[in-house]
Amino acid sequence: GVVWGVTAKAGYVKVFFQSDKKEKVEFLIQKLESEFEKITTTDIFSEIHKTLSDSKKTLGTAESCTGGLIAKKITDLPGASAYFLGSIVSYHNDIKLNSLFVKKETLEKFGAVSSETAGEMTVGLEKAISCDYSMSVTGIAGPDGATPSKKTGLCYIGVKQKGKAPIVEEFSFPFTRELFRECASNMALFCLYKQFLKRSL
Repeated sequence: GVVWGVTAKAGYVKVFFQSDKKEKVEFLIQKLESEFEKITTTDIFSEIHKTLSDSKKTLGTAESCTGGLIAKKITDLPGASAYFLGSIVSYHNDIKLNSLFVKKETLEKFGAVSSETAGEMTVGLEKAISCDYSMSVTGIAGPDGATPSKKTGLCYIGVKQKGKAPIVEEFSFPFTRELFRECASNMALFCLYKQFLKRSL
């Protein structure tokens, strides 16, 4: 037989299988992957750790609404110091301007929570700490901060590889403040993992 289990976390569901017959587990994994091809992956936390460790590439994070939670998740894994350089928690716009080199014009025209700002945050982080991969997140965790055009839960996540343009994606996590941060941080790591799959390190 096969023993299986499910662990639900904010932003993802983890499924595991155990059996004395390898072919049974492989069959079940193939069924899951064929049904949910676009949203299934192995343990991204371990995969990110292994990929960066093996490739000798470095990583940094520029976080606003998540307040350093992405950096915390990365450093939960022993050995992360081999590739994780650090984080700039740019909660205030002055830090975005002075430490991440986001243009004042960008903040005035598009706002702190925008695709443009998220992209410039990754560029500025790369400049500030010279990392091979930079990640950014900016959003409205609530309950305050929403506007008629930008609702609570809006989130922009940027990922940049050195020498390439940043990739920024828009998400909506209209949940409680705590759940928003959990979802945003997990999705940011998934966005990084997706770039690993698309690009040669």
